[in-house]
Amino acid sequence: MAKNKLYIDQAYENENLRVVVAGEETVAEGVLAQDITLTGSATWNHDNSGALEGTVTNAINGVGTGLNTLRANNLLGGDPYVSSIYRTFMSLEPDWTGSTVPSFSVPILITTTKTGDMPMGKIGGAMAAVAPTEISRGDFAKRIKAPLNYVKGNFTGSLSVNIGKWFKTGPDFVAEQVQIQASKDCDSSGQPLFVTVTFMLKPAIPIDADTVKGYFT
Repeated sequence: MAKNKLYIDQAYENENLRVVVAGEETVAEGVLAQDITLTGSATWNHDNSGALEGTVTNAINGVGTGLNTLRANNLLGGDPYVSSIYRTFMSLEPDWTGSTVPSFSVPILITTTKTGDMPMGKIGGAMAAVAPTEISRGDFAKRIKAPLNYVKGNFTGSLSVNIGKWFKTGPDFVAEQVQIQASKDCDSSGQPLFVTVTFMLKPAIPIDADTVKGYFT
């Protein structure tokens, strides 16, 4: 370790810790503040079995009713009752209704630069990922639209994430939440010693298995 060199300076120089969340411009940049967890989920509907089972049962009951009628009129021998309870393997299998892959939080640690400046403007700018964008302002009202001028379907306003050398996405995400946590301790100029900006990200588009695999570089 170099003499009098702060660990955070080493962290900034360590490409394995570097994190960038970006849209058309960089929204936040710093180092990974802590371990992250990527979560994938799939939704399965287990409630449709009754509909299929009822269809199968009704069809078989129809046949059973016909057989019972024949037997009741002595046109067919054997037991005059046919069971009305039938189950099939297909009726017990769930239906896939959708997936969310992946959703995750990205905690980014931002500190003063080597010249002692804290980029507070950039830190505040991280809120642009969730704050509406102003289009125009009138005398009594203003027109707004989605954060970062997000437009559904063409990747405008969506976010990409780059973590070290191992994780890199396309502009496939939107921010559902941004949290800015500043240290209570300040330096001689009155700026926080460090700030942690955390993005809660979810997919902006359906992401398939091959795309997810490609994130892990």
